[in-house]
Amino acid sequence: MAMLPAPGTAEDARREAQESVNRLFALLMDRAGQRDPGVRVVHRDEIASVLGVAVDLTARHRWPGDLHGRYVERAGALQLDDVGTPMLEDLGEGAAYMRSDASRQTSLPVMEMVRRAPALLVGRTGEGKSTACRVLVRDAAAEGRPVLLAHAEAYLPGRLAALAADALSDLLDEPMPVATGVQALADPDVTLIIDGVSEVPGDLRKALAADLRSRVASGRGASVGVVGRDLASLRAVLPTSRTPTQYTVVRLDYTRRLDTAYRLVTGKAPAVGQEVPQHVRNLSVQAEHALKDAAGNPLLFTMAVRLLNAGVSFTNRAGMYAAFVEQLAARTGTEGITQAARVLGVVFAQLLDRGRRYADPYEWQTLLADAAAKIGFGLDPVHVDEAVRRAGLVSTIGFSQTVVPMHDSFADYLAGVVHASGLVPMPPRLEPADEQRVAFTAEIGGVDADLAAAIARDLPFLAVSLARFDLRPVDVSGPAEVAALLGVLAGASRGVALWRDGDRVVAFANEFPSRWVHSDEAQLLAQSHPFVVGTGGPLDLTVRLWRRELRVALTPPRVLPPARPRTADEAVGLLRTHTAATADALDELLDELPTSARVAVRSQIGPVGLAARVSRQQEDRDGADWPVTYANVDSIDIAVAEEGAGAPDTFNGGGSSAVWMLSAAPSAESAKLVMDAVNELVGHHWL
Repeated sequence: MAMLPAPGTAEDARREAQESVNRLFALLMDRAGQRDPGVRVVHRDEIASVLGVAVDLTARHRWPGDLHGRYVERAGALQLDDVGTPMLEDLGEGAAYMRSDASRQTSLPVMEMVRRAPALLVGRTGEGKSTACRVLVRDAAAEGRPVLLAHAEAYLPGRLAALAADALSDLLDEPMPVATGVQALADPDVTLIIDGVSEVPGDLRKALAADLRSRVASGRGASVGVVGRDLASLRAVLPTSRTPTQYTVVRLDYTRRLDTAYRLVTGKAPAVGQEVPQHVRNLSVQAEHALKDAAGNPLLFTMAVRLLNAGVSFTNRAGMYAAFVEQLAARTGTEGITQAARVLGVVFAQLLDRGRRYADPYEWQTLLADAAAKIGFGLDPVHVDEAVRRAGLVSTIGFSQTVVPMHDSFADYLAGVVHASGLVPMPPRLEPADEQRVAFTAEIGGVDADLAAAIARDLPFLAVSLARFDLRPVDVSGPAEVAALLGVLAGASRGVALWRDGDRVVAFANEFPSRWVHSDEAQLLAQSHPFVVGTGGPLDLTVRLWRRELRVALTPPRVLPPARPRTADEAVGLLRTHTAATADALDELLDELPTSARVAVRSQIGPVGLAARVSRQQEDRDGADWPVTYANVDSIDIAVAEEGAGAPDTFNGGGSSAVWMLSAAPSAESAKLVMDAVNELVGHHWL
């Protein structure tokens, strides 16, 4: 299948491969039956003809060889915007032992993805994943190591070699045969990075997983890295037998934001110890104020500072995108960008409903024509296509000319605009990939009852950040709506009593009928029931009540830690018991969450089993201790290390000690796992 010319579908690939093998089998049987030994020879060109592939590759297309050198040279000469060079953070394997040792979390260069493959890179939109990948291609070339950067959008089921060839073609700007991709994937010095894995439809990811798992599990040939927004989707395409190194892009802290703003304004890096001018600080503060929690996002912060430095003002993220689109149109001399962007929004909304943000050329033209007719005003889809391409809002990738947005976030923004205007309805069910378009919809048009219900049902943790966009007054139906939303988020029925205190609304949740209460009853309830206070709409009150319930559920009982082990065997036994008890306690906590939230939290936490080797006793100031080398896996495999034997390579979680790993009770360990996961999913320290 990898050798054949690119078919249109996976079924075509299977059929052509079967027919080719049948022809080859018939040829071999025919020759083998000949009595004359000289006739029983089968030549290379005959085999190639029967299979339907090129008889040979030219030297220009052979890997390794001249092509290897040309690729590394071109990759090393890539011109990239180094305003904010991405840095990575190792997420570990997601277990409590790794997360609790915060001192070990440091910023790492992107080359770590090559040195510790297989790897995955996860992060929200605009955090710099794609930029990190391009920097990786360039930096690896400086060390003579070829990194092929492929786009998941260009993948065809069963055609991983074609994807590798497409990555070569993309950088070298010349077509490469699939056979070259086969050769490149067989080279252990090559690293194949596939971007956008979690943003393609599920059936395509399943096919990609079938292509990748055996290759990665064998450890032969090219190394693999996958990149995307959703951690669970990335894990699913890699084998469980080899734990990937997990990275995310380090968000911009205050110091790096100032440094980035200075580079954007002056075009150079500040000297060591140099004071950043006040006008640059002002730009950084304005950008932070407009972006709020998203100020650490490299893409958004860079866009914001550039616009503000050009004198363009805005007050929120959606306003920034609108201003950026207008600026693109002005810079490129594109007319009619407002209507063209609306057409584009309808197209991307329809594509997002199908689980993607890209289209082949034929589908693109069809969608544009339908969207232009929907908008009306006599819009010509050909002129719309020319306008959005000229402005740079869309481009093409690979030799398939797949049409993609200039960045995923622009597809989400443009779709959010048409959703907020009521031009296109939201899909009946929301998926994790819909988070950003839902966020833009809420930011532009606010949150109504239908959107609040859909968010609570399908994207519960998104409700936390979008609650501030619910500006509806809490009216007579408020108690019933808050109770219904809370029942979905908390996973159990609740009664909600509301009391209005001036501009504020006080909310009580318990086993009583949902209703408005007067001042005297509210005073009585406040003496025996916890309550929250809010000034927003029904979703805001619901989120505040849900947070209170989660905090109560995640406050473990105080228990004494286990006694210090006295021998290595005792340390092994205690670690086994502790790991199993932590997993059980985690399951109990997850049962308190609604299904959609439970799946997201479980995925964020990752494996909670432990593969560990306990080494010989060491003394510290507090007494005896036992060093432990470990990795977080799905099972429990803990034993005393053999004398003189090093830890297996698969134990890449890190090093700790038995006493440290036993220092927190299983209930506290599991509560911390859930709390950390929820905070990560929400995007800040909500709990």
